[in-house]
Amino acid sequence: MSFSACCRIPRVPWTCGRTLRNRSLSSVSLPMSDPLPDSPSPEPFAKPQLHGIQISKLENGLTVTSLESHSPMARVGLFVKAGSRYESPRILGVSHYLRATSFMATTDRTAFRVSREIDHLGGNMSASSTRDHFIFSAECMRDYIEPVIETFGSASLSPVYHPWEVSDQSRLVELELAMAAQSPHVGVVEDLHKAAFRFNLGNSLYCLPHRVGTFTPEQLHSFVSSDRKSG
Repeated sequence: MSFSACCRIPRVPWTCGRTLRNRSLSSVSLPMSDPLPDSPSPEPFAKPQLHGIQISKLENGLTVTSLESHSPMARVGLFVKAGSRYESPRILGVSHYLRATSFMATTDRTAFRVSREIDHLGGNMSASSTRDHFIFSAECMRDYIEPVIETFGSASLSPVYHPWEVSDQSRLVELELAMAAQSPHVGVVEDLHKAAFRFNLGNSLYCLPHRVGTFTPEQLHSFVSSDRKSG
């Protein structure tokens, strides 16, 4: 003896758009852009706003922007108008050397002390540059921001540029040039700037190969003291 059961599944027609059916089998087709009947209107989207941004300008012309992010990490950055566009023809590539010699000895600290103080506080510092700005940055736990800023300020604003430090960093400059040569997009961007602007913004972010090892501490100090502008 066997039992079998079968059921008939009603065929549901497909329509383009949305179809609302009621028990009387009547239908109303609505385009997807129209709201559903008797549905509540959605609340307007509120654009997020950053609260706590403070901008002030010091007497020396330095603009300070701060934001409370409530993060356990604190970050500080110093943006200086000292990018490659400010290099004169006789010192093309000096900003590359400044990147390489960042956070070395200062007027009140040795390079070892700068590194030791930042490591002891669990922070890190870095230097980068664009064609417009030279950028110093530091990151640490927010509880240690004050001592980090003290070391950060000394390392970024009071460099000494000892001759042996500048000479030693030539190897780093050569390494960065070799890495840039292996990166096609770096070459494309450099060539585009050179073709579009020729001078100033056309200046390369990298030192010219034949100028590696030719910069002196006096040239670095001259660029730092006369060409840098806070902003």
